[in-house]
Amino acid sequence: MKNEHETRRSFRRLLRPLADRPALAAGCAALFVGCYAASGFLPVSEAARTALLTLAFLGAWLAWDRSALGIASALAAGAAGWLVEHTLVGQGLFFHRETTLDGIALWLPALYFTAALSIGALARRLASGEEPGRPVGR
Repeated sequence: MKNEHETRRSFRRLLRPLADRPALAAGCAALFVGCYAASGFLPVSEAARTALLTLAFLGAWLAWDRSALGIASALAAGAAGWLVEHTLVGQGLFFHRETTLDGIALWLPALYFTAALSIGALARRLASGEEPGRPVGR
């Protein structure tokens, strides 16, 4: 059984992002592009699409981020994205075929979750101050 110090260290590791790897930002961006395409072309129900996009985000978050900030920014992006889309729909400037979430597609916040993950990875990469093409920390 773990002692208290090991448990705290494991918990802190869970709350901070994983070390940046050279392909991390590109991988997150590719995930977003894939999820974006799936949101439009995947021939499944709206609920299934929502579940798949959410699972894709959670899997990527576990693999590449694992920070509380990553979850918080994804939730904020999902809520803000929904609000912007809701405003556009309310003004008659945009519409969705699927309108389960008060005029907005149910899966849309999950798509914004993956966008937030991608933007966070890119921001960490840019903030690292390393030269492009060179792995962080080397």
